[in-house]
Amino acid sequence: YKVEVTASDGLNPSPQLLEVEVSDINESPYFVDSNFTLDEDSSWSVLDVADPEGQPVDYRYEPPQIGNLTKIGNELIYVPYANKSGPDFFVMYLTDGTFDENGTAFPPGSLEANGTISLNVLEKNDPPVAKPDTYFLVNDQVSYRFDVDLNDTSGPDNPESFVISITRNPVYGSATIAGGDIVYLPPSPYF
Repeated sequence: YKVEVTASDGLNPSPQLLEVEVSDINESPYFVDSNFTLDEDSSWSVLDVADPEGQPVDYRYEPPQIGNLTKIGNELIYVPYANKSGPDFFVMYLTDGTFDENGTAFPPGSLEANGTISLNVLEKNDPPVAKPDTYFLVNDQVSYRFDVDLNDTSGPDNPESFVISITRNPVYGSATIAGGDIVYLPPSPYF
């Protein structure tokens, strides 16, 4: 930039040309976003960084607590461990140079930045896991009561109560639900 300034003693002006050179300085890369929310059992690209001069940004990181990070091309993908939810975080280091195998930025003079990436992994309602039940009827009883959810689980999320329904009636006899159990009434005289 050129600026003309004038100095004067009140009677005699003395113009001077002042030249100012503005240099673009190298600035550190930065995080565009460092807070992410995702569902359990899903994945999310967590690399949202930039460099003021548009230079490529290299990065390294410390591992998160309840998930894994995988570099795929120019993306860093976070995947929580199966059925894990809650808060997670990891520390990320950026440079407008490159990191060597020891984590040192190269070339000398490369600018660095670091920050904590925060993740909120939302729990999802997993379906219950129903396992087959087999019962052997040896006596000629009027009815049989079976607790069919003893070997079932509510899924990996928080404990939940079961709702049992009969989706197919037995070929012989009838079945009803009573207090969370299946009550089977064999046909007479089936035995």
